[in-house]
Amino acid sequence: MDTLTQLSPARRLGRSSHLKNLPDLRLKRDFLWGLRVIWKFLKRHKVKSIISLALVISTVVVTTFPNDLAWHKAIRNDLDPAELSAAKSMNIDSDDVRKISQVIGHTGSLAQFNFAIIFGLWMIGLARKSRYMQRLAMMVFVSTVLAGLVCNVFRFSMGRPRPFTNVDPAQFQGPQFQAKYHGFPSGHTSTAFGTAVPVVSALPTFGIPVLLYAGTMGWARMYDKAHYPSDVLVGAYLGSLFGLAGGLPLARAGRRARRIKRRQTTTG
Repeated sequence: MDTLTQLSPARRLGRSSHLKNLPDLRLKRDFLWGLRVIWKFLKRHKVKSIISLALVISTVVVTTFPNDLAWHKAIRNDLDPAELSAAKSMNIDSDDVRKISQVIGHTGSLAQFNFAIIFGLWMIGLARKSRYMQRLAMMVFVSTVLAGLVCNVFRFSMGRPRPFTNVDPAQFQGPQFQAKYHGFPSGHTSTAFGTAVPVVSALPTFGIPVLLYAGTMGWARMYDKAHYPSDVLVGAYLGSLFGLAGGLPLARAGRRARRIKRRQTTTG
């Protein structure tokens, strides 16, 4: 049983004393708790959030947008016939790379990656009767959902063409319902970072590989001609923003609970 379960009062844990030996499945309560934590964090740090948003927008407009086509080509290693022949002579098979990128990208299409992490954390918390792990799982879910929702608001309203359309990426089409004009920002990358950042904040050892996989998700979406670099950059920012808003407060609560337990053990 983890320190948060031992030290937190019943109201905070959502557990009655006579039910302490039963699995805690208060999903609705934890979901609302996650929303409150993220809202309070963003409200408390609204100035920093606004500054970070301004910096990201400035970087995208000044640096990334003008170079999207060139950088996208470099990331995909688009080669002319002579270069392609030379690459094949060195046993570099672009088809194999494309298959890998498609597999990675598909794990975000139906949120398999996201829900695998959430379900895994939840089951670990359930098995260990760890409210910390259960609440981390719910926080990952909440931050992922919020990142995806905000991302989709931009995607539907801005109408940026995806690379495979061969339309000038600077020509935003406005509100669109066609998926081929939902390029900015990247939804896969946004939800991937919305999943990974809370985990790396609360459980760094386990979270680092998850964060690396989120990064490869952004690369895969560019390689599959679904997004430009600026789409991935802004998607990663949105996911990280909500992920930090949820993960940092939970991590602080865990550290505080462990300090209290150590003091009690020392004095006891």
